[in-house]
This record gives sequence, C-alpha cells and structure tokens, in this order.
Amino acid sequence: MAGLGGSALAELAGADRRNSQDVRDLFEEVVLEQGLENPDEQTALWHLVRLTARQIVDGTIEPGRGAAWLWREAESRAEPEGDLRVFVALASELEDHPEHAQYYGTEIVREAAALLARAKPRQWLRVQAAPDRPLSRSTTGGYVPIDVGVLHLPAELTADLDRWSAHWHEVQSARGFASIPDAERFVDRGRDLAQRVQTSLGETWHVEYYPEPIRPPGVWVRA
Repeated sequence: MAGLGGSALAELAGADRRNSQDVRDLFEEVVLEQGLENPDEQTALWHLVRLTARQIVDGTIEPGRGAAWLWREAESRAEPEGDLRVFVALASELEDHPEHAQYYGTEIVREAAALLARAKPRQWLRVQAAPDRPLSRSTTGGYVPIDVGVLHLPAELTADLDRWSAHWHEVQSARGFASIPDAERFVDRGRDLAQRVQTSLGETWHVEYYPEPIRPPGVWVRA
C-alpha cells in the first residue's frame, strides 16, 4: 500500500486488529476506494499460496515456515488441493526430523518453484477399480466420483475404462480374482489406463493410480 492515500485506507491502518468485524468492513471499503480486485475466497487463497511459494523461493521466509503455512492454513481449504500435498509431507517430515533440515528445506524450495512454474493448480484425478465409476476427482472433502464422459476422453480410451470397470464388477460377483496372475494382469491394465488418461488430459491434470493388491494377504483370490 506504500504511496497510496485515502480516508478508508488511513482508518484501516490505525484500526484495532482485535476487532475483526470492523477490520473486515474497513478492508472492503479500502478495496472499493482503491479500485482493487475483490477476489472470492478460492482466488484469494491461491494468491496467498503463490505469494508464500514466491517468498520461499526468494528466501524471504524460511522454507519450513512457509511449508507449514501451506499445510495448516491452505491445504484443507484451497481447491483443487492436490498440488499442496507435497508441502504437507515435507513440513511434517521436517518437524519430525529437524536434523535433516537442510535436505527438507532444499526440497521445499524445489517444490515451491515447481508450483510457481504452473499457470494454475492442477486438478487431481484418481483411477481406481470400481463397479460404476473408476474415476474420481480429489477435493478437500474427499474423492468425488466423476463420469468418464465429462472429461471428453478419446472414445477408445473411454470404452477401455468401461470394460475395465465391468471386469471389476465381474471380479466382485465372483468373490475374487481367478488367480494371482489374473489379478496382476488386471492391475497392469489399470496402470496403463491411468497413463493414457494422463496423456489425454495433459499437464493441467495429475492422474493417480490406486491399484488393487496383487500379493498376500491383501490380494483377493477366490477360494
């Protein structure tokens, strides 16, 4: 705000920060007075996320402190949330292993730079065996099933996803795979489908694959 003037701005500068409602009202007055952007909550959150990432890269704030803010203040609220997960993991590991601060600090800076290199946050999509919808989108409220048709994937890929999903329905009806090799082939097909979905959607999406177990004790084989 340096160099700007205005009665609302002057009043906000001297406001008692403990009176949150007054500060909020004054802030909205300043936005109007200065002709500033008045973003919705999600836009504002991502502005703050990118600002924090920039400060991490520039060295304005310590990497661990920046990653902790991204974890505790932004990750559970920002949509789409997937691109912030890495900071949750790194900040948590740094707290548990402060003796490796240099390593985790370097990784945090690297991931902050990667986030800044993207024009916008990626949508995160999960490919997982399901009898109805094998695709689900990651949100702060959990994974939400998404219809394959919404993504406008190539017709052949959509058909292959439908067949893979139907195969899983057959496995469930039969109470398990016929054999471990059958389970392995099914999981390999799913991995190939996830890679094809990623290629089709491009870099604005991140596709995860959650395979079924193919080794005891988790593998589901008929008795």
